[in-house]
Amino acid sequence: MTNAMCKLIFMLILAAMFQSCAPSTTIFFVRHCEKESAMPNADLNAKGRLRAQQLAHTLQNVKFAKNLFHQCTSCSKHC
Repeated sequence: MTNAMCKLIFMLILAAMFQSCAPSTTIFFVRHCEKESAMPNADLNAKGRLRAQQLAHTLQNVKFAKNLFHQCTSCSKHC
Protein backbone atom coordinates (compact mmCIF):
# COMPACT_ATOMS: atom_id res chain seq x y z
CA MET A 1 0.00 0.00 0.00
CA THR A 2 1.40 3.38 -0.96
CA ASN A 3 1.89 6.27 1.43
CA ALA A 4 -0.81 8.26 -0.39
CA MET A 5 -3.32 5.43 0.05
CA CYS A 6 -2.49 5.16 3.75
CA LYS A 7 -3.08 8.90 4.18
CA LEU A 8 -6.37 8.67 2.30
CA ILE A 9 -7.59 5.77 4.44
CA PHE A 10 -6.53 7.60 7.60
CA MET A 11 -8.41 10.74 6.51
CA LEU A 12 -11.54 8.71 5.70
CA ILE A 13 -11.44 7.05 9.12
CA LEU A 14 -11.04 10.44 10.81
CA ALA A 15 -13.92 11.88 8.80
CA ALA A 16 -16.14 8.93 9.75
CA MET A 17 -15.26 9.35 13.43
CA PHE A 18 -16.10 13.06 13.42
CA GLN A 19 -19.30 12.47 11.44
CA SER A 20 -20.55 9.99 14.02
CA CYS A 21 -19.99 12.56 16.78
CA ALA A 22 -21.82 15.34 14.99
CA PRO A 23 -25.49 15.92 15.85
CA SER A 24 -27.81 14.89 13.06
CA THR A 25 -30.69 16.84 11.59
CA THR A 26 -33.69 15.35 9.84
CA ILE A 27 -35.81 17.54 7.61
CA PHE A 28 -39.35 16.59 6.64
CA PHE A 29 -40.85 18.01 3.46
CA VAL A 30 -44.62 17.63 3.47
CA ARG A 31 -46.93 18.64 0.66
CA HIS A 32 -50.58 19.36 1.29
CA CYS A 33 -53.06 16.52 0.86
CA GLU A 34 -55.74 16.30 -1.79
CA LYS A 35 -58.43 18.96 -1.53
CA GLU A 36 -62.06 19.22 -2.63
CA SER A 37 -61.21 22.08 -4.99
CA ALA A 38 -58.36 24.32 -6.09
CA MET A 39 -59.48 27.10 -3.73
CA PRO A 40 -56.75 28.06 -1.23
CA ASN A 41 -58.76 27.20 1.91
CA ALA A 42 -60.71 24.24 0.51
CA ASP A 43 -61.40 21.26 2.76
CA LEU A 44 -59.57 17.99 2.24
CA ASN A 45 -61.40 15.33 0.29
CA ALA A 46 -61.70 11.72 1.56
CA LYS A 47 -58.34 10.72 0.06
CA GLY A 48 -56.70 13.84 1.54
CA ARG A 49 -58.13 13.14 5.02
CA LEU A 50 -56.81 9.56 4.87
CA ARG A 51 -53.37 10.77 3.80
CA ALA A 52 -53.34 13.38 6.59
CA GLN A 53 -54.25 10.69 9.15
CA GLN A 54 -51.48 8.42 7.85
CA LEU A 55 -48.98 11.27 8.06
CA ALA A 56 -50.04 12.07 11.62
CA HIS A 57 -49.62 8.41 12.57
CA THR A 58 -46.19 8.21 10.90
CA LEU A 59 -44.90 11.32 12.69
CA GLN A 60 -46.65 10.82 16.06
CA ASN A 61 -43.44 9.96 17.95
CA VAL A 62 -41.17 12.50 16.27
CA LYS A 63 -39.83 15.18 18.62
CA PHE A 64 -39.53 18.34 16.54
CA ALA A 65 -36.90 20.83 17.68
CA LYS A 66 -38.15 23.56 15.34
CA ASN A 67 -41.30 24.04 13.35
CA LEU A 68 -40.72 25.91 10.13
CA PHE A 69 -43.68 26.35 7.83
CA HIS A 70 -43.76 27.85 4.39
CA GLN A 71 -46.77 28.16 2.18
CA CYS A 72 -46.17 28.90 -1.46
CA THR A 73 -49.56 29.45 -3.04
CA SER A 74 -48.04 30.48 -6.37
CA CYS A 75 -46.19 27.15 -6.49
CA SER A 76 -49.34 25.15 -5.86
CA LYS A 77 -50.99 26.69 -8.91
CA HIS A 78 -48.45 24.82 -11.05
CA CYS A 79 -48.76 21.43 -9.30
